[in-house]
This record gives sequence, structure tokens and C-alpha cells, in this order.
Amino acid sequence: MATLSMDGSYELTTEKVDEVVTRKSPGNYGLGYTQNNTFYVRYVGRSDDDINERLKQWEGKNSN
Repeated sequence: MATLSMDGSYELTTEKVDEVVTRKSPGNYGLGYTQNNTFYVRYVGRSDDDINERLKQWEGKNSN
């Protein structure tokens, strides 16, 4: 199975995004939930130019 080489799972808040994504850059991301110490992906996306800004657009939205 292919991997996206993502690092960690984080709470999706503006503060956390700014802490983890510290420069304007493209990237990919997975949205989901953690249960019993396992992260389950519900949505995979990408930004071609600013992943920080793209992730902030998801804050407060349901990824179902």
C-alpha cells in the first residue's frame, strides 16, 4: 500500500496548524479521528501552494 509519509496526528485548530505548519508550502493531509490509539482517515486532501491556509478552512467542519 502506498504511503503519504505524514507525521503525527493533531487537533485541527488555528493555533495548532500555525504551530505545526510554520511556512507557506504545498502539502498533503489526512482528516479523521483517533480511536484506541489508532488514527482512522476519513478524507485525504492536498494544497498546491499553502497547506496552512487550506487546513484552517477545515476547522470546525465535519470531514464525513
